[in-house]
Amino acid sequence: MDELKPDRRALAGLSMVEVMMALTILAGGLLVMLTMQIHAMKGGRHGRNATEAARFAQNQMEVLHHQPFGGLAATGGWTAVVPLTGFVTGGGAAAQAQQYQLDWTIAPFVDPNPALQADTFQFDVRVRWADPNAPAASPLRSYVISSVRYND
Repeated sequence: MDELKPDRRALAGLSMVEVMMALTILAGGLLVMLTMQIHAMKGGRHGRNATEAARFAQNQMEVLHHQPFGGLAATGGWTAVVPLTGFVTGGGAAAQAQQYQLDWTIAPFVDPNPALQADTFQFDVRVRWADPNAPAASPLRSYVISSVRYND
């Protein structure tokens, strides 16, 4: 007759310890997911800033490439900074203004063929900005592109 009685343990359900362990594991997983989401949002903002900086740099490079070759001269270093304001969008937030600093250099290109050196310039365009997610003493982020122009 004892064989027909159900086991008390089988009818008891989960113990308090089992419930607490399950909640601890769930809380840990949610904390990891939250940390990953915050990191992804910061990375997305950095990517949008870098994209805006690339747009400014490419626009300036186009301006330099469209100048008459005879009007180009070596700058002797980086030019004076041109302040620009870009608007970073995306991530569900409204567009936020971001300040950028644009400067460039024009230098004679050192070509292995001495005959080409007089007819060649190297352009470097740099865009810098302060990362809003970085600590206060962090250096500016920068995006630099370079190009060589031949006198054609």
